[in-house]
Amino acid sequence: MSLSPKEILNSVFHHDEFRAYQEEIIDSVLNKKHTLGILPTGLGKSLCYQIPAVMQDGLAIVVSPLVALISDQIKRLQKLNIKVAGIYGNMKQEQIDIALDNCKYGEVKFLFLAPERLSSLLIKTRIKQMNVSMIVLDEAHCISQWGHDFRPSYFNVKLLREWHPNTPVLALTATATEKVAADILQILDIGKASVFKGSYHRKQITYLIQKSENKMANLINIIQRKEAPGIIYINKRKLADVLSKELKKHEIPCEIYHAGLEYKEKEKSAKSWLNSNQHWMIATSAFGMGIDKANVRTIVHFHVPSSMEEYYQESGRAARDGNKAESIIIFNQEDVEFIKLNIEWSFPERELIKKVYNSLFNYKQIALGAGADFGFSFDLADFSKKFNLPAKQCYYAIEILEKCGYLFQTESVQNSSKIKVIASKAVLNKLTENNNIEGKVMGTLLRSYTGLLSESMPFSESTIAERCGVTRDEVINTLQRLEQKEIVEYEFMNFLPKIVFSRDRIDVNTILIPREILENRRKIKKEQIDFMIDFVENKLQCRSQLICHYFHEDIPKCLHCGNCLSAADNKNIKEFILQKLSIELSAQQITESSPYLQKDVIKALRELLEEGKISMNNALNFKRLR
Repeated sequence: MSLSPKEILNSVFHHDEFRAYQEEIIDSVLNKKHTLGILPTGLGKSLCYQIPAVMQDGLAIVVSPLVALISDQIKRLQKLNIKVAGIYGNMKQEQIDIALDNCKYGEVKFLFLAPERLSSLLIKTRIKQMNVSMIVLDEAHCISQWGHDFRPSYFNVKLLREWHPNTPVLALTATATEKVAADILQILDIGKASVFKGSYHRKQITYLIQKSENKMANLINIIQRKEAPGIIYINKRKLADVLSKELKKHEIPCEIYHAGLEYKEKEKSAKSWLNSNQHWMIATSAFGMGIDKANVRTIVHFHVPSSMEEYYQESGRAARDGNKAESIIIFNQEDVEFIKLNIEWSFPERELIKKVYNSLFNYKQIALGAGADFGFSFDLADFSKKFNLPAKQCYYAIEILEKCGYLFQTESVQNSSKIKVIASKAVLNKLTENNNIEGKVMGTLLRSYTGLLSESMPFSESTIAERCGVTRDEVINTLQRLEQKEIVEYEFMNFLPKIVFSRDRIDVNTILIPREILENRRKIKKEQIDFMIDFVENKLQCRSQLICHYFHEDIPKCLHCGNCLSAADNKNIKEFILQKLSIELSAQQITESSPYLQKDVIKALRELLEEGKISMNNALNFKRLR
């Protein structure tokens, strides 16, 4: 006898109850209906396709934009003993062949794909031969030019519809305005789909905004008063070490996580944070997708987020256990100017984009008519210096070329550093006798890797750092000093991303950069940033109302966000003043007897004067009017 969705939820995925709209979406898919699920962060989108896929014959094809997301879902399903395959990142042809064979002949229930892969003739041929139970589009907002992370490669999902026209489509996203939702349905040609939309109102989250000229002091003050575990989001990698040192100086346990770290370092940081209820995670937006920690109590943004979608998703990583939590933005005027300037950086001129396109092929000496599927590790600093191009604008030009389908980027791949010992044994013996960091590092290297005296060998700075009880940066600096002293030959390899050309090189004058990718996106990005600037500077309206209104949902005031609390305080201050003014008093007398801040009392006095509820005489004393 086949199990019901609720029984699969209990026995396979080990959850007791469905969350809002999960059961309805699952029933819709099982009834072979096209479905759009708009479920805010924390409502469990993954189960909406995992349960029906497990219940049906064949396999589900899941298209997802991020390697980290795909990798995380594969690991989770494998832990549940569910057979799964993935084609993403920098996989070799042989690995892709094996994965596709397993999907066709094995009992694989899920095939995860990056959208770029759907343009491959090999994948097209093999997927046509598969028994596909459902087509899943994760992060579906990426298909819409109105979405906050538009990716034209998502248009390739329409190919799946052509290859399996009778297979139901499930599109899932956490954030979609009405315009984005309509775009998803129209592009996928599923206009009659069942649409399920959860509420954007997170009643358990209190939204607070603090404008501060001393952000660091403000952050420390907040963390010392707020409950951990928490996440501090930053928009610049270099801030991670700065904040980490400052927190540790105040004996606040923390980890750091960003795309510039080695894989092992990221894994170690994530694991340490996940297993602790006292730690703070300092991270870029690279952290959080797929992270399942229900008891996050505080989210801090140390900058102004660039879109409401980004802010809402990251804030939504708190309070998944249903208990109260806070989401706080700490910003200053410099942050506001930074995101305004970021619009200009993000959308370079067409001529620069074409120049970057040509330079990328020249960088690897690839001629016209060649280059498709060629991949290489990419060092942005080296590239921009070699071709005398501005690094920041190069970065965004490459993103636009990716959106146009000329190339795609994979996550950083580790090229191991190499080292060879060239000093004499006498020098080494003297060095390792010392108890300083150079002696420790050299002694650990010699004990950890055999053959260093005869050849250059790959090694891990992180491993040496762990065994010495120091940081990776300290190991790197130490080895660089030892190289200057002619004790070692040290070849340091950065943690570099990879670029793969999707097509052969063409004449730069024939490159097409559609308006919806450049000019239209610039306009949309400006609207998103303008909204966020208005949001952080708005001191009157309920913040929960502002968030929900952005997503076209009307709610009553939350009564617990910063603005609602401020309005409540203002009302209480006015009542306090009116009670005090049963006799004539000066402003100083009122403020000295008040439990409230002086500036708030003065503000309330002004408003009461304007409202005609009090008067002020020539002696500057106040009196209540009856």
